[in-house]
Amino acid sequence: MYKVYADEEINELLSHYEADLKQAAETLDGEHLTRLAQALYILKSKDFEGVFRRIERQALDLHAQGKLDVYHATNILRAFSHSLENKMCGRDKTFYAFEPTVLKGLDSMSDRDATHLMYAYGVRNLGNPELHKAFEKKLDQIASKLDYPSLFNAFYYMMFRDSGNKALFEKLVNATVANPDILPIIYYRPFKAARYYLQGKFKDGITNMQDFVDKQWHAERYFNVYKLEEYIERDTAYYNFKGFLNARCFVYPISFLTVNNLFLLHFAFPEPKIAINFHLSKFLPTEGGAGATEMQRLAQKVLKHEGWEILDLTEREFNSWTFDQRIDNVKGWLKEAKARQVKKGIISDKPKQYV
Repeated sequence: MYKVYADEEINELLSHYEADLKQAAETLDGEHLTRLAQALYILKSKDFEGVFRRIERQALDLHAQGKLDVYHATNILRAFSHSLENKMCGRDKTFYAFEPTVLKGLDSMSDRDATHLMYAYGVRNLGNPELHKAFEKKLDQIASKLDYPSLFNAFYYMMFRDSGNKALFEKLVNATVANPDILPIIYYRPFKAARYYLQGKFKDGITNMQDFVDKQWHAERYFNVYKLEEYIERDTAYYNFKGFLNARCFVYPISFLTVNNLFLLHFAFPEPKIAINFHLSKFLPTEGGAGATEMQRLAQKVLKHEGWEILDLTEREFNSWTFDQRIDNVKGWLKEAKARQVKKGIISDKPKQYV
């Protein structure tokens, strides 16, 4: 309840200055533009995307003039990747435009700033192969000395990339185990996700895996993913999509099923381990494509190692189909997913006999 009131007060404050912020963003230098982007991100407002758009336009202009250094680029991209309550903003071309500056300054920046950039490019699935090769090289150099906030970014980045670099993962695990402090609950999610990801990805095991799991004990006692995300059930678009599944596809999934107290599957069939995550447009970057973000795809990447088949379908993509295409595409995917589950031995190819 306090969060609701706090959000309302912040939005009321920003609404009084929105016009001034838009005007200022068009003339600020690199330092002050970076501070404005950081302030809007820290205040966690889900509104005022117009201010961010002007920040982006001015940042591109300053970058073209050579007046934006790697510090400014790093923190502006960080703000974009967490802005609007993690809906994110910024066009893909902005991330690509900043690549030369990022690559040039990567070796000289702090470890935490480097991991912020990895998260920013990873969650949007942006960046050329050369950039990600440089990121992985940098991460290999600094992995053993990262703190919890940096490990938060690093684990997410590696899972976003669906990495199979076992040696690098072991360095991140060892850095977690070696940290003498208790893992704060605010950073807990990627560590828990990594636990299941690593157990599924590397069947021969990871060094210090049990100590890594034990490190999460305190945070696990208080973490409740459903409590954190239950607000999304209130949107009528979810009810409409469930109605489509019931009335047009003749399937009756469980809504908002939690798995491992970490992932929330929107429409799930627990026994065959099949699910559809329906991502609303209001949770997608405005300037992005029709696809889901890497954060939204994370459940699919982790839970596939437990046998799940998960479709990440966005509202934008669904609405772009004709009525017949919606039925054919969804029913077709469900049929194919069931066939894959039969092949994996998760369900039988023969229907259950009840009499």
